[in-house]
Amino acid sequence: MLAVEELENPGWNPTRLVYYVDGKIDFMIGALSVLDRGVSQDRPFRVLLDKDGLADRIGIDRSPPSPPSAEDFRRCVYWFTAAALMQAKDIVRDEPWKAKVRDRDLKDELLEMIEWDHRVRYGSDFDTWHLGSHMRAWMYTNVQDALERCWAGFSLDDGRGALLASIELFDRLCSRTADAFGYDSFDRERVGAEVEHILTLTA
Repeated sequence: MLAVEELENPGWNPTRLVYYVDGKIDFMIGALSVLDRGVSQDRPFRVLLDKDGLADRIGIDRSPPSPPSAEDFRRCVYWFTAAALMQAKDIVRDEPWKAKVRDRDLKDELLEMIEWDHRVRYGSDFDTWHLGSHMRAWMYTNVQDALERCWAGFSLDDGRGALLASIELFDRLCSRTADAFGYDSFDRERVGAEVEHILTLTA
């Protein structure tokens, strides 16, 4: 064994990710009584051992995710904006570690917008997986191409360019998704102007 991650789950459901050389095991301990209420997975699975013969009570539920509510959409836009503004400040303060933390916050919101945009374009049951998994298979090529410019090293110029590219991509996807749902879009002009202003300042 190389490492163990202990994940938090509500109630008494110990969950562990155990890493070995050439492998990893994810498992959770739960009461058999849970199966009486019905349990479903969103992906196919294989049962390795079923001494109680209860595995057939676990179903597959591939129901498409619900579209974002107006509040979900607004939260995504606001959190992206806040992360972009704070990242710009960290870039000009030459705080690369803090800028990377803010960049992670920003990329979480960007990925959510990418997923919404793809489901708007290809249907609510379009599979966007989780945490960007299998992005080469499902993510549209022009989005992947745009993402190439959205990551940076520690230099100030790199950080500035990647942040502005992230804002540009978010704006494009957000506008299309907002139109589809009838929501207010991202105010690229105001946010972009403020980020540009911050990036002209000196530490």
